[in-house]
Amino acid sequence: MGRDRFREILSHLRAPRKEFEKSVNKNFQDHWIPFTIIVFDETLVRFKGRTYFRRYIPRKPKKTGLLQYLLVDGAGYCYYIDFITDISKLGKTMFERVTDAIKLLPKNLRFRFYADAAFGSEELMIWLCRHRISATIATSKNRPIYLFADYLHTGLKKKDYKVLYRTVEPIKKKGT
Repeated sequence: MGRDRFREILSHLRAPRKEFEKSVNKNFQDHWIPFTIIVFDETLVRFKGRTYFRRYIPRKPKKTGLLQYLLVDGAGYCYYIDFITDISKLGKTMFERVTDAIKLLPKNLRFRFYADAAFGSEELMIWLCRHRISATIATSKNRPIYLFADYLHTGLKKKDYKVLYRTVEPIKKKGT
């Protein structure tokens, strides 16, 4: 097979990234009802090729690759993927990324949300409380974030934890 024929066949096999992302997410959401435990996290798919959206994150085991944000359930099944392949997506805040993903979850189920400190903010915690989603945001004393600054105890030993509660008024529905 010649080069031109190969390129012609290859051009018909590729889908535009946005269409691919929509199709993948639609299939995830149509064919799977997530368990009550959901986790939002980032992953770096190893990639050393040339592209403008390749990322370098030194704290990851695979340091260069394509960045994705995932919403998965307790069994490890993916419910939503946010492929970072677009300059416009780099401008989204973590709050927007997390809330956009959570808004896609089925409305009739109650969820327990887990994330690490990179996604935690007071704004997110209040939003989750108002939408009646219980949440756990992890942090550690070597990577504190301002949300937990008043609550961190340096006296805690490894595998010790402290539970914090804060109540927020739920959003009132119109007509009630």
